[in-house]
Amino acid sequence: MAFHLLGMVRDATGDMTNAATCYRKALYLDPEHYDALIHFALLVERQGDRTGAQVLRNRAHRLEPAGRT
Repeated sequence: MAFHLLGMVRDATGDMTNAATCYRKALYLDPEHYDALIHFALLVERQGDRTGAQVLRNRAHRLEPAGRT
């Protein structure tokens, strides 16, 4: 997914605001995008929102394939 990759690039360059926007767009287009959920959770936690990060992790956990544990 292009928005997920763009979010990762923005995140890596320290542009957290635009990274969050890209991750949100990726999840809007594909609410079950596991990697976007995990990366967004990490970003949200770095921004100080532990509750929001846990919500995203819980969503990702429900989607987690059997071999990814």
